[in-house]
Amino acid sequence: MNIKSQSPRSNINWKKIAIVAVMLGIAGFQYIQKQRNNNDQDAGRNGGTAQIDQLPGDFDLDGQLDKSGQSGQGFKASDTQQSTSNKPYLSDGERGKKLSPGGLVYNSSRREHRTEHVLRHASDMPSRPGNHGVFDANGDDVFRLIDEAYKMIQSNSRQVSKDQPRAGEEYKTAYTIDMKRRIGYRGGKSGNRDGKPAVTKIKLVIANGNQVITAYPL
Repeated sequence: MNIKSQSPRSNINWKKIAIVAVMLGIAGFQYIQKQRNNNDQDAGRNGGTAQIDQLPGDFDLDGQLDKSGQSGQGFKASDTQQSTSNKPYLSDGERGKKLSPGGLVYNSSRREHRTEHVLRHASDMPSRPGNHGVFDANGDDVFRLIDEAYKMIQSNSRQVSKDQPRAGEEYKTAYTIDMKRRIGYRGGKSGNRDGKPAVTKIKLVIANGNQVITAYPL
């Protein structure tokens, strides 16, 4: 019986295939190793951890606000009730009014809206004469904090003191609420000269029971 052996040409083709497969495997291994080395270098530049989005400038790693750069407990998101939705904290009322969930009313006047007046105290005014109380909080968190203070007024908390009304301004009531935690600092010329000392109290002036005249750290 005549058995045909494989031709040399056929053996050469299989060898070529094997050589190409080995070369591809080596190239793939080198590429993977190169990618790992690059990742290790990137991690080293980032302090040995994967790069993450930085927190806003006013937040430290504990989630505390500290505009003054001082140590100590700042305003925390957990300190006041917050909404999990993107809906604004204040709702719209008639004639430009803004209404808080806590029952406070912020009116609009020809000069400015009361919300704008309050939010002036969300940033320092270093050139302003005397003291300028500055909230650690920003935006809606300022109004959440004021609602928290107003709730303490309604509950007759011992942390609330009431000022005597000025003559002719009996419709206004001024309260000082000690929040027992840092809620801001003293800015302005005086505060900056003294190193922006931290404050724990809020001055809240309201008219007719629930209309905000002003509110600021004290």
